[in-house]
Amino acid sequence: MFLSFVPVTGDGGMITLAQASFVGIGAVTAAKLSAEHGVTPFVAVLCAGLFTGGVGLIVALPALRLSDIYLALATFSFGLFMDNLVFPMRSVSFDPSGLFGLTMPHLHLLGWNIDDNRSFVFAALGVFVILALLIRLMRRSTLGLNLTAVRWSQNAAATSGVPLLRTKLISFAFSAFLAGIGGAMIAGYNGRVDIGNYPVLVGLVWLAVMTIFGIASIAGALVAGIVFTFMPQLFAQYLPASWSQVPTILFGLGAIGLAKEPDGIVAQVSRNIAALRLKLRRRSTPPAVLVDRDAAVAGGTGSS
Repeated sequence: MFLSFVPVTGDGGMITLAQASFVGIGAVTAAKLSAEHGVTPFVAVLCAGLFTGGVGLIVALPALRLSDIYLALATFSFGLFMDNLVFPMRSVSFDPSGLFGLTMPHLHLLGWNIDDNRSFVFAALGVFVILALLIRLMRRSTLGLNLTAVRWSQNAAATSGVPLLRTKLISFAFSAFLAGIGGAMIAGYNGRVDIGNYPVLVGLVWLAVMTIFGIASIAGALVAGIVFTFMPQLFAQYLPASWSQVPTILFGLGAIGLAKEPDGIVAQVSRNIAALRLKLRRRSTPPAVLVDRDAAVAGGTGSS
């Protein structure tokens, strides 16, 4: 789910506030296909991603003609529409027996049943790696270059012949595809879809967390997902109740840190590690080697 922000906001510079709705669409689609139509769960996950990508493409057609804050408001309006009109429908949120919440068989692949925490971690990591590789391939393609040009200057990109609308549409649809995959994976793990877990306002929190860790970073998406999932549980189970406000304080400190490092925490940590490695390398280099290098440089300058 956090990875879905990378192509549209991180690479494309477009703010979308409907990611939670796309996650819900993916979860519902996968549950419907697997439980009611007998589709293999992993195939249902892929189909859910493709269907959600198609929905994202339809949403993007009118929305991407807007810019900046108006695009954010348009996608937020779509999320409210899904929350208040579509998701509450009985055909969407109720199973055939009339109970609220759709059921979905647990994920399995080639005889491998993914029905416990350990197996799901490996499965989710494998899916994340595949999707991350797709993003890397996209960045190296013409589409990635066009996205970079659009992010820095739409006018300059249009002058250079970049097809603005087509580039934005593909980026937006790909982002919705990733969100749909995330929702379908969660539905396959839980075995049930409670659409009330994906209100549009939750997507705002995801966007904020992803921005803190690095909106354009694949590693930032991985760290953001881990922290967002485990930190509240760790504080709730292993720390006293008086520490309950610590996650909120850390969230605020992370937001303040964006003023110093707009690329996010992961980028800042990477740069600090690179600087530390360079410093240690210089300290570990023997002084005699440095003297020999200086003499060689001086000798070469004199001969020239």
